[in-house]
Amino acid sequence: MAELELGQGRRVGAGWRHQAAQGPGQSLSVKILADGKAIESNYVIQPKAKNWAVVVVPLKEPAADNKTIDGLWVQGAAASYKPYYITHIQFE
Repeated sequence: MAELELGQGRRVGAGWRHQAAQGPGQSLSVKILADGKAIESNYVIQPKAKNWAVVVVPLKEPAADNKTIDGLWVQGAAASYKPYYITHIQFE
């Protein structure tokens, strides 16, 4: 289990599992939908391969501070990427 922290008292918990055989893992983009619109952001995380990872994303980085968050998604940042799994997301 890991936590994706979204600053200013908002926190998202997420578990990641990568299938890459070795190396640092892959680049994954964190995208946020706020007030009904996708926020332009290039925020990238790189969890370790074959591990659960902790990721911290301050809301000011993807420009989502002081906004109502409607959704969150994580997508592969490269044209080709290995499967990854998210087991839990929690806002606080």
